[in-house]
Amino acid sequence: MKNWLIRTSGLFSLLFCGIFIFSDSVHAAVPIEGLSYCHGPQDFDASFDEDNVCYTVESGDTLWAISDFYLGSGTKWKELDVSYEYRRTRNVTDYLADPRKLQIGTKINFNTSRLVPHTNYRFVDGSAVVHPNTGQLITWSRNYNGDGVLNSGNEMYAGPYAFVKHLRASTDGRNISYLAKLQDENDSEETHGYQFVVNGKANEYLGSGYDYKLLTYSADGSQYAVRNNIGTDPEQFLILSSIGNSQLYSYIDSLFWFDDQTLVYRAQIHGEWRVVVNHQDDLLYNYLENLKQENGTISFDARHDDQSWTHEIITLDSE
Repeated sequence: MKNWLIRTSGLFSLLFCGIFIFSDSVHAAVPIEGLSYCHGPQDFDASFDEDNVCYTVESGDTLWAISDFYLGSGTKWKELDVSYEYRRTRNVTDYLADPRKLQIGTKINFNTSRLVPHTNYRFVDGSAVVHPNTGQLITWSRNYNGDGVLNSGNEMYAGPYAFVKHLRASTDGRNISYLAKLQDENDSEETHGYQFVVNGKANEYLGSGYDYKLLTYSADGSQYAVRNNIGTDPEQFLILSSIGNSQLYSYIDSLFWFDDQTLVYRAQIHGEWRVVVNHQDDLLYNYLENLKQENGTISFDARHDDQSWTHEIITLDSE
């Protein structure tokens, strides 16, 4: 009887210690949700490092478990770091000395290239996006042979492609966009360059521009428009959009959707400035500025050939 009690108490002690060690070291409940960029707004015209994202520590998290979930092994916990913003605002020097001790709310930074790739792919390459609604991390996993896919966990977004960059999500989470280089099996001219892709549907334009700024969506999220330049020429721009692509201009800005079917922007070519509505030149001026939507109309300030200025208003039929 005495030996049985000793063995029983020893077994309970072992189980207790095992539970304690296990809970502090492996497979804690680290969600794929709740991620964020480490600095800067999520926008084409903002400066942020798309290769780095942050996880905010919750109760029960350990460095080992975070590393195990995102990097594929708990032993890689030393590759994690405290984000620059959190370190700066909290005057932090080192919160990551012990893999079992973390302060709730600490923002843990990791480079997306260190993430576990999608099944059957070799590595995660550069681009990643944090979905603004779910906080899910969408990554670009690829192989050395030039093919890859966008995915979030087991959910596939699109591919295979030879390369992806400028991966973005709209602020309402309804649209995932990126530049995709098509697989070039025959190395033909028709397959060179990048296409702008929104929710898996590619724009017809195929080029090598690098601008891709002023990305905007209509209020209902169904339409998109983005500015791009031609090759490396800084003075050859066009608009790529879901309602078709524009002609070439020397400059384009002030891009917005008047309603869910009407795209408006300011453009310049041959020294003349114009208001463009759905890729059609509407009015020509010596110069114009302050183009905006105001009280159901389009308003702007225009300079005429005699150098006089007027405030102009355009009323559009929204039907």
